[in-house]
Amino acid sequence: MITLDGRTFRIDELIPPQSAFLSSLFRSAGVEPILERLTPESFESCRQELLANISVRGLACVIVAGAVTEIGKAGWTASEAVSNAARFAEITDPAEKKRMADGLSAMTFAFLASCLQMRQQAANNSFEGSAASVPREMSLKGLSSIGGADGTDPEPRLVNEAQVNFLLN
Repeated sequence: MITLDGRTFRIDELIPPQSAFLSSLFRSAGVEPILERLTPESFESCRQELLANISVRGLACVIVAGAVTEIGKAGWTASEAVSNAARFAEITDPAEKKRMADGLSAMTFAFLASCLQMRQQAANNSFEGSAASVPREMSLKGLSSIGGADGTDPEPRLVNEAQVNFLLN
């Protein structure tokens, strides 16, 4: 869970439209050439490059909004994600900005890890696929909680203050 804009959000297993929404955002962030270079050894540099691309293209808030569903809402919708992204972009509280940056960092980690895992599985099955293909279905497994029990104190600290300012300003 993560608390932003005075509301608490959950991160569930992605539904197909949500996965497609996020995959298109990662494509807009220029993920394909990054995936071409993605190996276990280059993982962290690829993740940092993807985070930089997301920031430069102004996609940070919409990616975070695309990955979460507000507690009490029936389910995820693209229109709700776009609405939340606009609200998240207006957040000025440093602690909330830090939570968003930590969430984004964790999401890029999960996304690239799932791409790397799929590539390794494809190689094991002798599948002839593109090394730079963006998965149609993403997984953010392991991200059910970005933060403490109440979603307000993310652990571990994934980004430092300079990175928060770079990602969200």
